[in-house]
Amino acid sequence: MAKHDTMQDEIHGADEQMMLELSTLNGGSLTIRTSPQSTVKHLKQLISAELDGMHPGLLRILNAEGDVDASSPVFTLRDQALTILFRGRQCLPFHERKVAENSLVLVDDIPAIFSYYSPGGWSSSKIRFQFNQGEMHPDFKSSFQTKDWITDPRGIVHTRGGHKLHVLQIVQNEEPSMWQVMAASALVRAEKLLDSEQLGRLSRDDLLTVEEGCFLDDTDCTPRLRISSPLTGWVTPYLTSSDAVLIMPSQEVMERCNTAENPLGKIIQMMAKRAGSCP
Repeated sequence: MAKHDTMQDEIHGADEQMMLELSTLNGGSLTIRTSPQSTVKHLKQLISAELDGMHPGLLRILNAEGDVDASSPVFTLRDQALTILFRGRQCLPFHERKVAENSLVLVDDIPAIFSYYSPGGWSSSKIRFQFNQGEMHPDFKSSFQTKDWITDPRGIVHTRGGHKLHVLQIVQNEEPSMWQVMAASALVRAEKLLDSEQLGRLSRDDLLTVEEGCFLDDTDCTPRLRISSPLTGWVTPYLTSSDAVLIMPSQEVMERCNTAENPLGKIIQMMAKRAGSCP
């Protein structure tokens, strides 16, 4: 039988459903039922639904040759050994000020490397996204760069040329010490004392890595947190004088550290009560 006829037989079987079994590195497996005519992009959406809504862009599907292209039809995967890998754990709105250069991001759901490009001379630096993770961007192909852009709070990069790139930061692992700024800003000082040197301010939605905490021996018993990123210093998560919550722990921190034995436990318990969300 000619190769063309064999391909037609595959396509004519599109009305039938196809079962694909995908392995994970921890020894588990996932079975997905889909149409042979659907694409790998659609397959990732089905897998995402099975994994409690994990962003499809975080998923990698590999066969013996490497990453499977998202535009490939599913019927080409029949009888192949397939593996699921995860690029990260979750996605957050992108902002270049909050993301390290050469970090992995999603641009319009396509994985890319974020960096800056400096052509030299009098030219301005350009923001750049390189699509070198096994999948090309449908419009920009292997790379996009521009010197004129604005990033809004949703992570959308607007360019002077009219492009709108929906960009997400990929968080590889959410550390148990991850906290988030809830107020418009939060002051970072060099030491835990409130009259120590001011180092800068954090913005709303900034993610912090907290190393330790304490209460000051003052009238308000002010809680203080020592952070190691995005700045190194001390912050106040709660202002007693105005009953204002400035910084809150992630839900994972709430669950893991909300014990009297944990060094951050007392602060977390106080924060949960003040926010009206004590677990």
